[in-house]
Amino acid sequence: MFERETKREKILEARQREIRLKERSRSEQSREDEAGREDGEDDLEQLIARAENDFYSLVEAEMRRRERREETPQENDVCDEREEQNGVENGKTGDETGNTDLS
Repeated sequence: MFERETKREKILEARQREIRLKERSRSEQSREDEAGREDGEDDLEQLIARAENDFYSLVEAEMRRRERREETPQENDVCDEREEQNGVENGKTGDETGNTDLS
């Protein structure tokens, strides 16, 4: 009978230890969450600022790329016109100059 009581007592003590550990972990977790929320506000502002900077840099890069694309076809058209003029001056047609564009 004495052995049964000591065994039960040990089981109850172990259960209480587990309960205390759970409470400690919960309280530590809640402290970390609260600290994270306070720090998160600063991080949120930094994230927003970084996102804005990234956005504006992407927009500027896209604008530069489009400007280059608009300039490039104009230069190609000038070259094509010169080749066509040279071909006509030399008495060649579009087929003879190697141009497939007959417009």
